[in-house]
Amino acid sequence: MDETRFRALLNAYGGDPRRWPDAERAAALAFAAAHTASEALLEAAQTLDAALDLGDRPAPSDLLARRILASAPQRQAPSLRFAYGGLAAALCIGVLLGFGGMRAISEGREAEALFTAAFDGPIALDGPGADG
Repeated sequence: MDETRFRALLNAYGGDPRRWPDAERAAALAFAAAHTASEALLEAAQTLDAALDLGDRPAPSDLLARRILASAPQRQAPSLRFAYGGLAAALCIGVLLGFGGMRAISEGREAEALFTAAFDGPIALDGPGADG
């Protein structure tokens, strides 16, 4: 913390350390304790704060309130393009998983059919010693 930053904190947030940013409060208080010239700066900021607190705070006008609300960013509804894109992606994944599952089932059935044909079918003896 240097004097320039300490002055900037006082000018921006006033003389009450509770109003200073949390990240800089400890360094600013340490700077104030270590530098006697900072006492005058802090006292001047506190005097200004007290003078400002004495004044009436006017209520904002309706015009100001409307201008602030008009300048606020508007929340936009999600685009249908993104909604349809998500739906299309979900359908594609479902179709791919469906066909992949069917393929796995059909490959299992083919293996079962080959196994049945190999071991349950009639045994043909075409070699030597066959009756025929």
